[in-house]
Amino acid sequence: MLSVQLSLAAAQVSWNCGPLENGYGPYDYRKERTGKLPIVDGAHFTPEVETLIRGHTAVHPGGDIDYTLRASPNHHRALAAMARLTERGDGIQPRNMRYSADCWFLRGIRFAADDPVVRLLYAQHLMRVKRPADALKQLQGLEALQPPEALTWINLALLYAELGRFEEARNCAERARALGIEREPLTARLAAEGFPLRAPEAASAVAPAASDRP
Repeated sequence: MLSVQLSLAAAQVSWNCGPLENGYGPYDYRKERTGKLPIVDGAHFTPEVETLIRGHTAVHPGGDIDYTLRASPNHHRALAAMARLTERGDGIQPRNMRYSADCWFLRGIRFAADDPVVRLLYAQHLMRVKRPADALKQLQGLEALQPPEALTWINLALLYAELGRFEEARNCAERARALGIEREPLTARLAAEGFPLRAPEAASAVAPAASDRP
């Protein structure tokens, strides 16, 4: 039922999802997590809020996560907590939050379009709520960000494998390996599915660029 509700909400969601202007911020999590944002984390995004045990300014954690994401729309840990809050059954728009999960992620992308972690978290959330087609769109958007880092490529590979798109998963795993990261369980799974990682020189010769993929 939750996945159906989320799909209906996604069909209605707007790229607007409210203004980004805020009384404090908005600040880029990548640049201000040790600058402007510790005051927000201390007052709202406490360990109890992040683990969804309870709120800091109210019993329910939704309001504190809401404040955190308005102060920093691409706050990675707060986005992850928000997704878990939705996935655990708190509804399309959890209590004390003014936007749906889709809107919070879209706000993060609108605020920091070059932040790969936001799209990666969104894709992971979409996979968990059984929306693989939407997850694939986020993965393709993630590949278009240049230059993807090794961790981005390996996470892409893992998600493509979950989608059963093993050719794409192998290509991404080979790119991650070229940048110094390889995950043995993923490598073994790809081999078992008939897509073993190729020798580096062969992989570089045949792996298509992200922009070449449909």
